[in-house]
Amino acid sequence: NISGQDADLFPLLPKMEDEREISLPQDMLRDMIQKTEFAIAQDDMREVLTGCLLEIAEGEVRMVALDGFRLAVRIAPISPELQKMSAVIPSKLLQELSKIVSGGEEDMVTMTFANSQLMAEIGSTTVYATLLEGEYIKYRQIIPSSFRTGSYRSRYMDTGHTSRSRRMPRRGFPSRTAGKFTFQMEPGSGRFPSSSSSKG
Repeated sequence: NISGQDADLFPLLPKMEDEREISLPQDMLRDMIQKTEFAIAQDDMREVLTGCLLEIAEGEVRMVALDGFRLAVRIAPISPELQKMSAVIPSKLLQELSKIVSGGEEDMVTMTFANSQLMAEIGSTTVYATLLEGEYIKYRQIIPSSFRTGSYRSRYMDTGHTSRSRRMPRRGFPSRTAGKFTFQMEPGSGRFPSSSSSKG
């Protein structure tokens, strides 16, 4: 025997009215999610920050995540003919989409936005979700328009340096410094010092 429930109790799929539709390459969407999801807020003090802001305007698409300490922005060029729009997509949906979108630049994801609903079509798979409501932080005002000091570095080299620095034990440090280290920039070189109560 297989127990079940009345099919009428199953939620109805949302009706997509007054929709706006965009299509993005699967590899682009996957890359945008992977490079911003780390900065999504984990608590729900401000629910709108528990998702990523998707913006389309002036021939580019932006995905933005912000948790009050970190800000991640991924920008990619798209057709300038696409209609200007913005929406905040929940983090859980983004995590699932990053697993589903396994195609390349020729494989597309069609995303349909209507009111507070999102429908994403990936091949034969269709995913529905409710968008987050509220005004997202004006992140452009946070990003400085000019800098006194600049540095161009290999992200692969810096990833290795920070990974080794984070291996140092955190015992003996106050909680406010746990997991933090300093980047010291000097002419022609850079240092990532890290220490603990037992190692230096």
